[in-house]
Amino acid sequence: MWRVSRILNSPPFSDEILNLDTVQVNFILKMYAKDHPDEFKIIDPAIARGETKEHVFLDWSNKLSGDAKKEFDRSPIAYLIKHFDWKND
Repeated sequence: MWRVSRILNSPPFSDEILNLDTVQVNFILKMYAKDHPDEFKIIDPAIARGETKEHVFLDWSNKLSGDAKKEFDRSPIAYLIKHFDWKND
């Protein structure tokens, strides 16, 4: 939260900072890291372990069978949204 408060030029315990959700904080940090690669880097733990999106999707696909596997392989994101009620907010 401290880094985000510095990026947004706001006190760390202000409502502006405290009302941010995890997705918003991650977005702010990732965009700042892109704009300032020499100053700030984000190392995604999954990528550091070699778990890219493709590895995760393959792992899911290998655990499914039949129509569920076909549906997942066709469109993993659509499958997850449909079966886990994920929202695209």
